[in-house]
Amino acid sequence: MSIAVLPRASRYAMPKDGKTPLGYAFWNFVNELVVVSQFRNFEVSGVENLPEDGAFLLIANHSKRWDGPVVQYLLNRRANYMVSPNEMRGLQGAAVMSVGAFPANPRLDPVGYAVKQLGAGEPVVVFPEGNIFYDDDIHPFKPGVAKIIINAASAGHRVPIIPAYISYGRGKSPSTVKITIGKPIALDERLPKRGVESSSDRNEHRELSQLLYDEVAALRDGNKPKVSAASALKIEEALSSLQCTA
Repeated sequence: MSIAVLPRASRYAMPKDGKTPLGYAFWNFVNELVVVSQFRNFEVSGVENLPEDGAFLLIANHSKRWDGPVVQYLLNRRANYMVSPNEMRGLQGAAVMSVGAFPANPRLDPVGYAVKQLGAGEPVVVFPEGNIFYDDDIHPFKPGVAKIIINAASAGHRVPIIPAYISYGRGKSPSTVKITIGKPIALDERLPKRGVESSSDRNEHRELSQLLYDEVAALRDGNKPKVSAASALKIEEALSSLQCTA
C-alpha cells in the first residue's frame, strides 16, 4: 500500500495531489470505519442536491474536527479539502493527503490549487470560517472561498456551489451527526471571465462571502434556502462588479 508523504519542500511549494489509488482506497476505508464507529445516527437531508459526478464547491460551517471526515463519508469519492497546515504533519498529514487534503497556506496558492482541482472535475470542500468554533455559531467567512469562486469563473470553471450545515448531538462524544445540504448555486455565462483577481477592492469579496454565509445560516435556522433567482442575481452582480473594477 502507498500513502502520500509530504515532500521536504512542501513548506515552499504546494504538495502534489496525494490521492494515489491504493492510498486513497485504504484511508477512505479507514475513514468510513472511524465515522461509523463514532456516530450511531448519520442523518442527511437534501442529498439530492449533491451532483452525482463532476466538479462542485461545497461550503459548510466548521464546529468539530469531525467535519472533514463526515463530509468525506458522505461524498465517498475523490474530493479535495482545504485544511489547516497544522493538519498536514506526520502520519496524520500523510493520511489526510491521501483523501485529498491540501494546506490553506496563502504562500502556497491554495486558491489556485483549488481551481486546478475543480478544472480536473473533482469536488473541492472548504470550511470558510477558517477555524473550528465550538460555540454553535457560524462565524464570518474568510475571503478565500470567494476568491476560489471568482478565479474558477475567470478560468471558465462554472461549477455548482453547494451550501451545507453540519450539526452534532450534545456532549463530548456525540452519537448523532446531521448534514443539511442546500440547493446548488450554478454559475452561468454572465459571470466574469478575466481580470477579477487583480481587483484591489476587497468589498466585493466580502459581499460575496456574506451571501454565501447567509446560505449556510439559512440551513442552520431551518429556513427555506435563499438560493433563488434573486439571490443568484446578487451573486452574479457582485462578481460582475469585480470585472468592472479590475
